[in-house]
Amino acid sequence: MGSQGTPEEAAEAIYRAAVKRKNLLVLTPIGKLSYWMSRLAPGVYERMMAKKLRSELE
Repeated sequence: MGSQGTPEEAAEAIYRAAVKRKNLLVLTPIGKLSYWMSRLAPGVYERMMAKKLRSELE
């Protein structure tokens, strides 16, 4: 899902976040979507993750 960034891009993003003293850094679009889903609709997000986990364990 999407393209992966390079280690250098990740390091730069981490460095910028540390300089700005950010407590949270989400690097990927999927990560950002997951973060906001868990904040805005925690029940829906939890059901989606449980369903995904069940399918991976089968």
